[in-house]
Amino acid sequence: MSLFKDERGWISPDDDLDAPFSGDEYDVPLSADDLDLLALRDEILFTVGHSNHSEETFLGLLAAHGIGVLVDVRLQPRSRWPHFTQGALQRSLGRVGIEYIWMEALGNPAAAREARGADFKELLGTPRIRAALQELRELVQRSAARVCIMCAEETWLASSKMPGSVLGFGKGGSGCHRWYIARDAYQHGIEVVNLLGDGRAELFAQSRGSPIGSYFARPRPEAIAPTCPPSTPSPAPKQVKMAEHRVVLHVDCDEFFLQVHEMMDPSMRSTIRGQACALWQFNDVISMNCAARACGVKKHMTPREARALLAPVRGHLIHAFWRRWPGPRVNYKPYQHASLLLFRTLQSLLRSLAAPSGAATTAAPSVMERTSIDECYIDVTGFCGGSLALGARLAEQVQEHVQHRAGVRVSVGCARNKLLAKLASQACKSPVRASSSSACAPHRPHRILVVGDAAGEADAASFLETVAATRVPGLGGKEAQLLAMGVRVASELRRFSEGELAARLALSAHHAADVWRACRGEDHAPVVAANPPKSLGASSWAPGVPLADLALRRHTGRGGAAVRVGSGWVFEPHETESKSNGTRGRWILLAMALDLADKIHAAWLEFAVLPTKLSVGWREVLGTTHAGIAQHEGVPGRDSGATHSKTVPLPPKVQQAFEAPASATNSPLPAREVTPQRPLPDSASGVGISPLRSVLIDGPEIMEDKGYREMVAGLVDTAAGALHLVLQEDTDKHAPPRSAVQ
Repeated sequence: MSLFKDERGWISPDDDLDAPFSGDEYDVPLSADDLDLLALRDEILFTVGHSNHSEETFLGLLAAHGIGVLVDVRLQPRSRWPHFTQGALQRSLGRVGIEYIWMEALGNPAAAREARGADFKELLGTPRIRAALQELRELVQRSAARVCIMCAEETWLASSKMPGSVLGFGKGGSGCHRWYIARDAYQHGIEVVNLLGDGRAELFAQSRGSPIGSYFARPRPEAIAPTCPPSTPSPAPKQVKMAEHRVVLHVDCDEFFLQVHEMMDPSMRSTIRGQACALWQFNDVISMNCAARACGVKKHMTPREARALLAPVRGHLIHAFWRRWPGPRVNYKPYQHASLLLFRTLQSLLRSLAAPSGAATTAAPSVMERTSIDECYIDVTGFCGGSLALGARLAEQVQEHVQHRAGVRVSVGCARNKLLAKLASQACKSPVRASSSSACAPHRPHRILVVGDAAGEADAASFLETVAATRVPGLGGKEAQLLAMGVRVASELRRFSEGELAARLALSAHHAADVWRACRGEDHAPVVAANPPKSLGASSWAPGVPLADLALRRHTGRGGAAVRVGSGWVFEPHETESKSNGTRGRWILLAMALDLADKIHAAWLEFAVLPTKLSVGWREVLGTTHAGIAQHEGVPGRDSGATHSKTVPLPPKVQQAFEAPASATNSPLPAREVTPQRPLPDSASGVGISPLRSVLIDGPEIMEDKGYREMVAGLVDTAAGALHLVLQEDTDKHAPPRSAVQ
């Protein structure tokens, strides 16, 4: 039971809140004891109306009350004030570490087409709004950050003395519908506080908003981050970001792809951990362990170049996981699954630190920005109160928790900004050669590195004297120019002005300014929570293959036994040991559908978003005959012409196919696909491990799973339909047949 105090004493959410009242009887200031009691509540919903506030005032108001999540309940998130339109608002909130959520279902539909003229109150019983209200309550209850709903009107009551009703909007009054949203939360035991632009705050039981002193302007016992009292001027965005006292972690998995191979095939653990190893795909080295890096192996080398460096120390080349069915193709699913587990583990840890078991309050929110499949930034200023020493302790917890729960090892850089944190985590990976050069077995100096300005920490200026200049963002390909300038480490770039950097390194003025700041350890970029991906894709090459061959409803005999998918589309898998170019056109569309299904499912599990459209794109082959056959096959991407695409809606039935499996499992991997085949002997050459060690069991039986089959079939039907629309358009125009290279 939750209680609020008014002149009648403490009232409960069960009271009749629609009863007539006059505003004066609720205008009762809270006592110090009342404030202390409310400060112990952990389920509180804030509300705010943006009104005509400036951006600085609005952000300062949110910061003063420690808001970490802003839920926009406007039906149409637009405003005559440009900084309150959805895009601008989301960007400004991101800069200060506040998450933005738009709950369209809670918008007041009074002027909406489907409910013109209806009051929001009259629609509260509809299933859509009931579900949205429950979703909001659950967000408040589970969130480690304070949640605030936002609409346009600053005051949520049309009048403080309106007889017979507390609200007037829609047809009549000018109050805000968020009062009813707040009432629903209040009736379910959640305290509600409405924020006003002048620094006052009003409880749900009040009609005009009595000042409540220092309530929530004072840090709660567990909160470390400083807050601003309502009576002080609203801070500017730079003050909100606390740039001078930020604590940022950069978490980066050590040899992520190789670690996934360890987890999938434990028999390879001693090889990967004890010898120099590199992972390759598509004639490209994509990962290597510390020992291989010490031998000179680098990313994007060819396997042949890496083999020459690994051979003297009897190192190994390992092929990335791949599919043999319906044709040879890299299988990214194990890496996607490991990545999903990694970030879920980190999020779980941050939530547990923000709201320890049994705690009545929550600490200031953290912000995690995922930057790739295996690394992220985390702004932990709120946990650490600006202390890098506490940040280092938190980094230790991150390492231990991730290794125990997700099974992966990570390096962590801790610093005042994103640039230094990432450079620190990279330094953790830099190998130190052992005394025996023939063994090529380095050791790591540390796996946590703190760069800062306090005793016992590496000073930022001194640290940059140890960082290669090519590590500065944007200078990775400028090694020759840097050497010509006599620059080997980042700190040596300080000798040059912005103009000189632009001229000698062929940089734009903007990029030169970034480099000038970076070599001094300056970076004001905020840590911004990642948004769901805007697009997902799968690509491949099929030189000279007529588009018509990619999607047929008949067996041509150019590949293996017929496989029927979706509404009768026939594919012919590659079943021989020869090169797949001759059969590629008859199975590649199915292979790309498998890849895309994995990516869409993973995005659904992580972000609960689904695509609404599907685009099929291709690049023409130059010099094709009228039959659509390339005269010069070449290599993928060479001798290619114009690019074309066709976009079609993704039917709701296909979207539903992706939702169904997610309700039954949290893993994007069918269980039978995570077990490698029996380990085979290493190749006789001494360098390299048989690629068959990296094949996962993934024959036609993968399509036996009904949910997975429906996902793939839906994508195949949609893509094949788009291709046939193109072919029909060509027929109508009497155009020659098309062929594609990619």
